[in-house]
Amino acid sequence: MDRNKQDVENLKTMWKRDYEQKAHDALKFIKTTIDESVETSGEMVNFYNQLKNGVLLCKLVNALKRGTCTIPETRFASPREGELIKLAIIGMEQLGVTGLFQKDDLVEMKNLTKWLTAICTLQENKN
Repeated sequence: MDRNKQDVENLKTMWKRDYEQKAHDALKFIKTTIDESVETSGEMVNFYNQLKNGVLLCKLVNALKRGTCTIPETRFASPREGELIKLAIIGMEQLGVTGLFQKDDLVEMKNLTKWLTAICTLQENKN
Protein backbone atom coordinates (compact mmCIF):
# COMPACT_ATOMS: atom_id res chain seq x y z
CA MET A 1 0.00 0.00 0.00
CA ASP A 2 1.31 3.43 -0.93
CA ARG A 3 2.46 5.63 1.99
CA ASN A 4 -0.24 8.31 1.51
CA LYS A 5 -2.98 5.71 1.37
CA GLN A 6 -1.64 4.12 4.54
CA ASP A 7 -1.56 7.52 6.28
CA VAL A 8 -5.16 8.17 5.26
CA GLU A 9 -6.25 4.76 6.50
CA ASN A 10 -4.46 5.32 9.81
CA LEU A 11 -6.12 8.73 10.16
CA LYS A 12 -9.56 7.26 9.47
CA THR A 13 -8.99 4.51 12.05
CA MET A 14 -7.85 7.02 14.67
CA TRP A 15 -10.82 9.29 13.87
CA LYS A 16 -13.32 6.45 14.21
CA ARG A 17 -11.83 5.35 17.52
CA ASP A 18 -11.33 8.77 19.12
CA TYR A 19 -13.46 11.44 17.43
CA GLU A 20 -16.44 10.05 15.55
CA GLN A 21 -18.96 10.52 18.38
CA LYS A 22 -17.65 14.03 19.14
CA ALA A 23 -17.90 14.94 15.45
CA HIS A 24 -21.48 13.67 15.35
CA ASP A 25 -22.32 15.73 18.44
CA ALA A 26 -20.62 18.82 16.96
CA LEU A 27 -22.54 18.53 13.68
CA LYS A 28 -25.77 17.96 15.62
CA PHE A 29 -25.01 21.16 17.60
CA ILE A 30 -24.55 23.06 14.33
CA LYS A 31 -27.78 21.60 12.90
CA THR A 32 -29.79 22.54 15.99
CA THR A 33 -28.24 25.99 16.32
CA ILE A 34 -28.72 27.09 12.70
CA ASP A 35 -32.01 25.17 12.33
CA GLU A 36 -31.08 23.72 8.93
CA SER A 37 -30.55 20.28 7.49
CA VAL A 38 -27.03 19.02 8.20
CA GLU A 39 -25.79 15.47 7.72
CA THR A 40 -24.64 14.60 11.25
CA SER A 41 -22.67 11.41 10.63
CA GLY A 42 -19.46 11.67 12.61
CA GLU A 43 -17.38 9.99 9.94
CA MET A 44 -14.25 11.99 9.15
CA VAL A 45 -15.09 12.48 5.46
CA ASN A 46 -18.59 13.71 6.28
CA PHE A 47 -17.30 16.09 8.95
CA TYR A 48 -14.85 17.51 6.41
CA ASN A 49 -17.45 17.72 3.61
CA GLN A 50 -19.94 19.55 5.84
CA LEU A 51 -17.41 22.20 6.88
CA LYS A 52 -14.94 22.54 4.01
CA ASN A 53 -16.54 25.53 2.26
CA GLY A 54 -17.10 27.50 5.47
CA VAL A 55 -20.83 28.15 4.96
CA LEU A 56 -22.02 26.15 7.98
CA LEU A 57 -19.28 27.65 10.13
CA CYS A 58 -20.34 31.20 9.22
CA LYS A 59 -24.00 30.34 9.82
CA LEU A 60 -23.10 28.86 13.21
CA VAL A 61 -21.15 31.94 14.27
CA ASN A 62 -24.00 34.20 13.12
CA ALA A 63 -26.55 32.13 14.99
CA LEU A 64 -24.51 32.46 18.17
CA LYS A 65 -23.99 36.21 17.73
CA ARG A 66 -25.86 38.03 14.96
CA GLY A 67 -23.79 40.06 12.53
CA THR A 68 -20.51 38.44 13.54
CA CYS A 69 -19.84 36.60 10.29
CA THR A 70 -21.65 37.98 7.26
CA ILE A 71 -21.51 35.73 4.24
CA PRO A 72 -20.78 37.91 1.19
CA GLU A 73 -23.42 37.89 -1.52
CA THR A 74 -21.91 37.54 -4.97
CA ARG A 75 -23.86 37.43 -8.21
CA PHE A 76 -21.36 35.82 -10.52
CA ALA A 77 -19.11 33.62 -8.44
CA SER A 78 -19.04 31.87 -5.14
CA PRO A 79 -16.53 33.11 -2.57
CA ARG A 80 -12.98 31.91 -3.14
CA GLU A 81 -11.94 28.75 -1.36
CA GLY A 82 -11.09 29.56 2.19
CA GLU A 83 -12.68 33.03 2.23
CA LEU A 84 -15.66 31.94 4.32
CA ILE A 85 -13.41 29.89 6.57
CA LYS A 86 -11.35 33.03 7.26
CA LEU A 87 -14.56 34.90 8.11
CA ALA A 88 -15.64 32.07 10.42
CA ILE A 89 -12.27 32.17 12.20
CA ILE A 90 -12.64 35.91 12.80
CA GLY A 91 -16.17 35.34 14.12
CA MET A 92 -15.08 32.48 16.37
CA GLU A 93 -12.31 34.63 17.78
CA GLN A 94 -14.90 37.31 18.59
CA LEU A 95 -16.81 34.61 20.46
CA GLY A 96 -13.73 33.74 22.50
CA VAL A 97 -12.44 30.71 20.61
CA THR A 98 -8.88 31.56 19.64
CA GLY A 99 -5.63 29.98 18.62
CA LEU A 100 -6.96 26.48 18.13
CA PHE A 101 -7.16 26.23 14.37
CA GLN A 102 -6.11 27.64 11.01
CA LYS A 103 -7.79 27.86 7.63
CA ASP A 104 -5.42 25.29 6.12
CA ASP A 105 -6.26 22.76 8.83
CA LEU A 106 -9.69 22.52 7.20
CA VAL A 107 -9.04 23.42 3.55
CA GLU A 108 -6.25 20.87 3.24
CA MET A 109 -7.84 18.39 5.67
CA LYS A 110 -4.65 18.55 7.73
CA ASN A 111 -5.97 18.67 11.27
CA LEU A 112 -9.71 18.30 11.57
CA THR A 113 -9.41 17.65 15.29
CA LYS A 114 -8.55 21.32 15.82
CA TRP A 115 -11.80 22.33 14.13
CA LEU A 116 -13.69 19.73 16.13
CA THR A 117 -12.22 21.20 19.33
CA ALA A 118 -13.16 24.73 18.23
CA ILE A 119 -16.79 23.75 17.58
CA CYS A 120 -16.98 21.88 20.89
CA THR A 121 -15.62 25.00 22.64
CA LEU A 122 -18.33 27.12 21.01
CA GLN A 123 -20.90 24.63 22.24
CA GLU A 124 -19.51 24.71 25.78
CA ASN A 125 -19.44 28.52 25.77
CA LYS A 126 -23.07 28.62 24.66
CA ASN A 127 -24.19 26.50 27.60
